[in-house]
Amino acid sequence: MNDSSSGANQQLSKFDSTIAVLIRIDELWKKAHRHSTRADFIQWNFDLDRVYAELSDDANEEDYSKFKEFNNRVVTAKGIKSLLYNILFEKEIFLRKLQKKLGRGVGYQESTDEYMD
Repeated sequence: MNDSSSGANQQLSKFDSTIAVLIRIDELWKKAHRHSTRADFIQWNFDLDRVYAELSDDANEEDYSKFKEFNNRVVTAKGIKSLLYNILFEKEIFLRKLQKKLGRGVGYQESTDEYMD
């Protein structure tokens, strides 16, 4: 049923891209880990930005403000490696918690219906 009077004309895709999104996020986390352990702070920061881009469609304004705050802190670190490392570390922890909060692949809960037949 198509109820145009209520504005419910949202079209849904025939395909679910959840798995593709989770694979992309997993690859980004792998890159972030590699770049962080090599002290490649520029690439590590780019990786974290891409993780946020994957999560951003479900993030709220408070999440976005916090993310922007990390980016502002990165800019002000201006080559002070120990400071930059700490900021990027905090940014990564924030993004991992955001991913968990948004339910993007860090935990799985089966419904009880799957156990009861």
